[in-house]
This record gives sequence, C-alpha cells and structure tokens, in this order.
Amino acid sequence: MKFEHQPTNASGTGYLSRQPEYLVLEGYRHWIAGFETDSVVPWEQAWGIYSGILGPNHGRKAMSDLTFFVRTLRNCAHCPLRTFPFGARRVCREECLVLGLISGIQHKTDCTSKICLDALTCPKSKANLAEAAAAFAATLASFKQFMVPVTPCSILDILERSANGSPVTFH
Repeated sequence: MKFEHQPTNASGTGYLSRQPEYLVLEGYRHWIAGFETDSVVPWEQAWGIYSGILGPNHGRKAMSDLTFFVRTLRNCAHCPLRTFPFGARRVCREECLVLGLISGIQHKTDCTSKICLDALTCPKSKANLAEAAAAFAATLASFKQFMVPVTPCSILDILERSANGSPVTFH
C-alpha cells in the first residue's frame, strides 16, 4: 500500500500535515486503536503510512520504536490514553503531550519533555517512558523527520485548557 500524503513543510498545509508530526500522531492513534480494538488492522494501516513515507527499511525501524514507545506509555500512563479518530484535525490532551514529548527530545528542550513526562506518567515510570520516547525520537531524526519545536509554554497552555474542558485544535 502506497501512502500519498507526503507534505514536507508547514507552509500553508498546517502543523498536523507535516510529515514528522503526521508520523507521530497517526502512528500513536493507530497503535492505540489496535490495542483498544484487539485488531491488527490499525497496525497494518500504520505500517502502510510508515512504509509509504519512509520506505520499507526505515519504516520497519520507525514502527519498531513506535511500538516500544506506545507499549511503554500504555503500561505506565496514569491517565487514559485518549485519541481522536485517524486523520482528525483536532488533537486531544494526550496527543498533544505525545507530540510535545517527541519534539522536546528531538530539540533537547528538556523543560518541554519534563512537563510532558510528568503529565503522562508517574515518577517511578518516567525513566522507562523517557527511554522509549528517546529511541523513537532519535529514529525519526535519523530519517530526517524533525518535528517543529514545541515550547514549554505551549504545553502548559494545552494542559490548562484541557483542565478547563476546552478542546485543543490545530489547523
């Protein structure tokens, strides 16, 4: 299956249409859906996305690290891991935190990464999640899939808005 959605920059296409952000967000959504439905279909769809964008060899490595990251997150999350449907133009709190975490690691924005880790997991599991996220972030970077930097203020704003019940939307 060849995936046709391959924008490379945010100019006029939006943050969620960038390849790196798309890989992280849709990979997370598909992987969580596979766990929730007990079906391999979402995982096969994720493979179609990753191999279509990165090619089979790079896609396999990125999928392996995505799997490790999501499994680790699922095992140590202290909140329900919610997602929007595949391709949605909105992101929920957990999706924002996942995007912020991977971006923070890629750009060595330790404050962003720490805020995301604190919001996603308990202190005793933080090191495991950080390790899994770092492996995934490094793999994406090695394939020149660099996310846009996410500031700590952006993540704090998202956490505040989500606490007040406001949706988080990117265009």
